[in-house]
Amino acid sequence: MPTSSPEQVERALLLLALNGGAIRPTIRQLAEQGHTSNHHTLKRWRDETHRDRYMQILHDERKKIAERIASEQEEFARLAIQEERALLQEIAKARERGEIPARDLAGALRNVSTSKGIALDKSGELRGRPSVIVEHRNPDEIIAKLDRLAPGLIVEATAEEIEPGETAPGGANSIPDAPLHGLAGAVGQDSLS
Repeated sequence: MPTSSPEQVERALLLLALNGGAIRPTIRQLAEQGHTSNHHTLKRWRDETHRDRYMQILHDERKKIAERIASEQEEFARLAIQEERALLQEIAKARERGEIPARDLAGALRNVSTSKGIALDKSGELRGRPSVIVEHRNPDEIIAKLDRLAPGLIVEATAEEIEPGETAPGGANSIPDAPLHGLAGAVGQDSLS
């Protein structure tokens, strides 16, 4: 039984890590590079004899691994887009011929679309893209921008509490005793929004 060199072990462990621990694609890639290995050997290296080194490679190569997974997710999304198009065409043809209930194809289309959306979300997360963008603004900045956009819209003023039935300073009409919420129907909802 031939002994593997440290370089061959290292190459195999790196490929295993980049393949997410999957042995079959690793065997195929090693063969393409002119190296032979078998399932039992790679599993033993990964899980037992070189486990610490394998875990270190996983840690060291996590960005490459995440990038590879993200690329695979994007490829999956591209395939899902092609399936969406094909299913949309089948739905249209089925409606024209009356052969296949559209509701069956619509469910398939929904499932493919959902899978595509999940794949795109995951690839974005793995690439560090935000899944949600939240804007935080200072209230003073908002007021300043409103004042620039519509000069005179913002008025500096103070307010004084006036009891119902009292006359407002400056001779303005008194505040009604009845609550204002009953006025909405009389005035109309559109005028209050």
